[in-house]
Amino acid sequence: MQAHLNKCLKSPDNTKSQTKNITNKKVLNERINEDEKFKLLLSSNDLSLHLQGSLSNIHYLGYCYQYGIGIEKNEIRANKKKNEIKAFELYKEAAENDHIISIYELGNCYQYVRGTKKNEIKAYESYKEAAEKGHITLIYELGICYQYGKGTEENKIKAFESYNKAAEKGHIISIYLLEKYYQNGIGTEKNEIKAFKLYKEAYEKGHITSIYEHN
Repeated sequence: MQAHLNKCLKSPDNTKSQTKNITNKKVLNERINEDEKFKLLLSSNDLSLHLQGSLSNIHYLGYCYQYGIGIEKNEIRANKKKNEIKAFELYKEAAENDHIISIYELGNCYQYVRGTKKNEIKAYESYKEAAEKGHITLIYELGICYQYGKGTEENKIKAFESYNKAAEKGHIISIYLLEKYYQNGIGTEKNEIKAFKLYKEAYEKGHITSIYEHN
Protein backbone atom coordinates (compact mmCIF):
# COMPACT_ATOMS: atom_id res chain seq x y z
CA MET A 1 0.00 0.00 0.00
CA GLN A 2 2.80 2.41 1.02
CA ALA A 3 4.72 1.55 -2.12
CA HIS A 4 1.65 2.37 -4.23
CA LEU A 5 1.22 5.67 -2.32
CA ASN A 6 4.86 6.58 -2.88
CA LYS A 7 4.43 5.89 -6.61
CA CYS A 8 1.39 8.17 -6.74
CA LEU A 9 3.22 10.95 -4.90
CA LYS A 10 6.05 10.79 -7.42
CA SER A 11 3.79 10.70 -10.46
CA PRO A 12 3.39 14.50 -10.91
CA ASP A 13 7.17 14.84 -11.29
CA ASN A 14 7.17 11.95 -13.73
CA THR A 15 4.31 13.57 -15.63
CA LYS A 16 6.21 16.87 -15.80
CA SER A 17 9.31 15.05 -16.95
CA GLN A 18 7.34 13.15 -19.60
CA THR A 19 5.63 16.37 -20.76
CA LYS A 20 9.00 18.10 -20.99
CA ASN A 21 10.43 15.19 -22.97
CA ILE A 22 7.45 15.22 -25.35
CA THR A 23 7.83 19.01 -25.82
CA ASN A 24 11.58 18.68 -26.44
CA LYS A 25 10.98 15.88 -28.95
CA LYS A 26 8.34 17.99 -30.71
CA VAL A 27 10.71 20.97 -30.97
CA LEU A 28 13.51 18.67 -32.16
CA ASN A 29 11.24 17.06 -34.78
CA GLU A 30 10.12 20.48 -36.01
CA ARG A 31 13.77 21.52 -36.29
CA ILE A 32 14.65 18.32 -38.13
CA ASN A 33 11.73 18.87 -40.51
CA GLU A 34 12.94 22.43 -41.18
CA ASP A 35 16.49 21.20 -41.74
CA GLU A 36 15.27 18.49 -44.13
CA LYS A 37 13.14 20.98 -46.04
CA PHE A 38 16.17 23.28 -46.38
CA LYS A 39 18.29 20.41 -47.71
CA LEU A 40 15.51 19.39 -50.10
CA LEU A 41 15.32 22.89 -51.51
CA LEU A 42 19.08 22.86 -52.07
CA SER A 43 19.09 19.40 -53.65
CA SER A 44 18.35 20.67 -57.14
CA ASN A 45 21.28 21.82 -59.29
CA ASP A 46 18.99 24.34 -60.94
CA LEU A 47 17.44 26.24 -58.04
CA SER A 48 15.24 28.46 -60.20
CA LEU A 49 13.79 25.37 -61.91
CA HIS A 50 13.32 23.55 -58.58
CA LEU A 51 11.45 26.52 -57.10
CA GLN A 52 9.53 27.49 -60.21
CA GLY A 53 5.99 28.55 -59.32
CA SER A 54 6.68 28.49 -55.58
CA LEU A 55 7.55 31.95 -54.29
CA SER A 56 6.90 30.77 -50.73
CA ASN A 57 9.76 28.26 -51.12
CA ILE A 58 12.10 30.96 -52.39
CA HIS A 59 11.17 33.10 -49.39
CA TYR A 60 11.56 30.15 -47.02
CA LEU A 61 15.02 29.39 -48.35
CA GLY A 62 16.00 33.01 -47.73
CA TYR A 63 14.60 32.68 -44.21
CA CYS A 64 16.74 29.56 -43.67
CA TYR A 65 19.89 31.38 -44.73
CA GLN A 66 19.04 34.38 -42.57
CA TYR A 67 18.37 32.39 -39.38
CA GLY A 68 20.72 29.45 -39.90
CA ILE A 69 18.10 26.72 -40.33
CA GLY A 70 19.62 23.56 -41.81
CA ILE A 71 23.13 24.99 -41.51
CA GLU A 72 25.79 23.75 -39.09
CA LYS A 73 26.56 26.16 -36.21
CA ASN A 74 30.23 26.57 -37.11
CA GLU A 75 29.20 27.29 -40.70
CA ILE A 76 26.72 29.93 -39.50
CA ARG A 77 29.46 31.76 -37.59
CA ALA A 78 31.99 31.47 -40.43
CA ASN A 79 29.61 32.53 -43.20
CA LYS A 80 27.15 34.89 -41.48
CA LYS A 81 27.71 37.72 -43.95
CA LYS A 82 27.65 35.31 -46.90
CA ASN A 83 24.38 33.75 -45.68
CA GLU A 84 22.78 37.20 -45.26
CA ILE A 85 23.72 38.04 -48.85
CA LYS A 86 22.06 34.81 -50.05
CA ALA A 87 18.96 35.61 -47.96
CA PHE A 88 18.82 39.11 -49.45
CA GLU A 89 19.12 37.77 -53.01
CA LEU A 90 16.31 35.24 -52.43
CA TYR A 91 14.01 37.80 -50.80
CA LYS A 92 14.71 40.13 -53.73
CA GLU A 93 13.87 37.40 -56.26
CA ALA A 94 10.55 36.61 -54.56
CA ALA A 95 9.77 40.30 -53.98
CA GLU A 96 10.22 41.04 -57.68
CA ASN A 97 7.46 38.49 -58.27
CA ASP A 98 5.10 40.23 -55.82
CA HIS A 99 5.58 37.92 -52.81
CA ILE A 100 4.35 40.31 -50.10
CA ILE A 101 6.29 38.92 -47.11
CA SER A 102 9.49 38.96 -49.16
CA ILE A 103 8.85 42.60 -50.03
CA TYR A 104 8.66 43.24 -46.27
CA GLU A 105 11.87 41.28 -45.60
CA LEU A 106 13.62 43.09 -48.45
CA GLY A 107 12.74 46.41 -46.83
CA ASN A 108 14.21 45.16 -43.56
CA CYS A 109 17.41 44.11 -45.37
CA TYR A 110 17.84 47.63 -46.69
CA GLN A 111 16.84 49.23 -43.38
CA TYR A 112 18.94 47.06 -41.05
CA VAL A 113 21.91 46.28 -43.36
CA ARG A 114 21.32 42.55 -43.92
CA GLY A 115 23.18 41.23 -46.94
CA THR A 116 23.28 44.63 -48.61
CA LYS A 117 24.21 48.25 -47.96
CA LYS A 118 21.91 50.44 -45.89
CA ASN A 119 19.46 52.23 -48.16
CA GLU A 120 16.57 53.94 -46.42
CA ILE A 121 15.06 55.07 -49.73
CA LYS A 122 14.80 51.48 -51.00
CA ALA A 123 13.57 50.36 -47.57
CA TYR A 124 10.84 53.01 -47.75
CA GLU A 125 9.91 51.96 -51.28
CA SER A 126 9.61 48.30 -50.19
CA TYR A 127 7.53 49.20 -47.15
CA LYS A 128 5.29 51.43 -49.29
CA GLU A 129 4.76 48.69 -51.87
CA ALA A 130 3.86 46.08 -49.24
CA ALA A 131 1.67 48.57 -47.37
CA GLU A 132 -0.29 49.28 -50.57
CA LYS A 133 -0.84 45.53 -50.86
CA GLY A 134 -2.42 45.53 -47.38
CA HIS A 135 0.42 44.22 -45.18
CA ILE A 136 -0.58 45.58 -41.72
CA THR A 137 2.90 45.75 -40.18
CA LEU A 138 4.20 47.53 -43.27
CA ILE A 139 1.43 50.13 -43.06
CA TYR A 140 2.77 50.87 -39.56
CA GLU A 141 6.42 50.82 -40.77
CA LEU A 142 5.46 53.28 -43.49
CA GLY A 143 4.12 55.56 -40.78
CA ILE A 144 7.50 55.34 -39.04
CA CYS A 145 9.22 56.35 -42.30
CA TYR A 146 6.97 59.40 -42.60
CA GLN A 147 7.25 60.30 -38.92
CA TYR A 148 11.05 60.34 -38.86
CA GLY A 149 11.79 61.08 -42.52
CA LYS A 150 13.42 57.71 -43.25
CA GLY A 151 13.90 57.28 -47.00
CA THR A 152 11.37 60.02 -47.68
CA GLU A 153 10.52 63.51 -46.50
CA GLU A 154 9.16 63.85 -42.98
CA ASN A 155 5.39 64.14 -43.21
CA LYS A 156 3.33 64.00 -40.02
CA ILE A 157 0.02 64.01 -41.92
CA LYS A 158 0.99 60.91 -43.92
CA ALA A 159 2.35 59.32 -40.73
CA PHE A 160 -1.02 59.91 -39.08
CA GLU A 161 -2.85 58.43 -42.09
CA SER A 162 -0.65 55.31 -42.01
CA TYR A 163 -1.12 54.78 -38.28
CA ASN A 164 -4.85 55.31 -38.71
CA LYS A 165 -5.05 52.64 -41.44
CA ALA A 166 -3.03 50.16 -39.39
CA ALA A 167 -5.06 50.95 -36.24
CA GLU A 168 -8.30 50.24 -38.09
CA LYS A 169 -6.89 46.77 -38.82
CA GLY A 170 -6.12 46.23 -35.14
CA HIS A 171 -2.38 46.98 -35.09
CA ILE A 172 -1.83 47.70 -31.39
CA ILE A 173 1.28 49.93 -31.60
CA SER A 174 -0.46 52.05 -34.26
CA ILE A 175 -3.46 52.42 -31.96
CA TYR A 176 -1.15 53.73 -29.22
CA LEU A 177 0.69 56.11 -31.57
CA LEU A 178 -2.57 57.36 -33.06
CA GLU A 179 -3.69 58.24 -29.52
CA LYS A 180 -0.57 60.41 -29.14
CA TYR A 181 -1.24 62.11 -32.46
CA TYR A 182 -4.79 63.02 -31.43
CA GLN A 183 -3.66 63.99 -27.94
CA ASN A 184 -1.06 66.44 -29.24
CA GLY A 185 -2.66 67.48 -32.53
CA ILE A 186 0.09 65.97 -34.68
CA GLY A 187 -0.85 65.49 -38.34
CA THR A 188 -4.50 66.06 -37.44
CA GLU A 189 -6.68 68.27 -35.27
CA LYS A 190 -6.34 67.80 -31.53
CA ASN A 191 -9.11 65.56 -30.21
CA GLU A 192 -8.82 64.45 -26.60
CA ILE A 193 -12.01 62.37 -26.73
CA LYS A 194 -10.66 60.23 -29.59
CA ALA A 195 -7.28 60.15 -27.87
CA PHE A 196 -8.81 58.74 -24.70
CA LYS A 197 -10.80 56.10 -26.61
CA LEU A 198 -7.65 54.95 -28.41
CA TYR A 199 -5.65 54.93 -25.19
CA LYS A 200 -8.38 52.81 -23.58
CA GLU A 201 -8.37 50.43 -26.56
CA ALA A 202 -4.59 50.01 -26.46
CA TYR A 203 -4.71 49.46 -22.69
CA GLU A 204 -7.43 46.82 -23.00
CA LYS A 205 -5.46 45.04 -25.73
CA GLY A 206 -2.51 44.76 -23.32
CA HIS A 207 -0.17 47.39 -24.77
CA ILE A 208 2.64 47.51 -22.17
CA THR A 209 3.37 51.25 -22.36
CA SER A 210 -0.35 52.06 -22.06
CA ILE A 211 -0.59 49.83 -18.98
CA TYR A 212 2.50 51.53 -17.49
CA GLU A 213 1.09 55.00 -18.17
CA HIS A 214 -2.25 53.98 -16.66
CA ASN A 215 -0.55 52.89 -13.43
